[in-house]
Amino acid sequence: MKIDLPALHGSGGVEIETDMTHTEKTPGGGPTAVFDGNTDYMHAAWKAADNVDATYTLRFARERELTGLGICLKTSREASRWPQSADVYVSVDGETWGDPAASYTDVASTAIEYTRFARPTKARFVKVHITKSTGWPSLNELELYEAATAAEPATN
Repeated sequence: MKIDLPALHGSGGVEIETDMTHTEKTPGGGPTAVFDGNTDYMHAAWKAADNVDATYTLRFARERELTGLGICLKTSREASRWPQSADVYVSVDGETWGDPAASYTDVASTAIEYTRFARPTKARFVKVHITKSTGWPSLNELELYEAATAAEPATN
């Protein structure tokens, strides 16, 4: 089931830590645009620097058992394609990250790409590290999935 990131963020159940905070001239952009459900070009988190790495981390108030994720890095704009590479990490303590849960190399798309984990993975932190970017680093969408629980219903 899809975790309702907007509701969790609104209630303090998840916090964002990022260097992708640029909003000037990016209508609909900013750190919370990453889970607004919109894959339009400007609806993303941006770092205002060309061809550098960037990091976007979610810190949950409680441990989650993740089953997969959906991600859309920087989307194409008109005829332009803007490939990026990124690794997604999960951690229980925010210090030990281990191997990436998912990796993407030179991806340029207009849709969310889904990855299902081989087994549920415990996490309080999820970090997207954009390692290579054409132009400004951007994270357009991030969806996280877990098994549904009685305590906190998930959305489809």
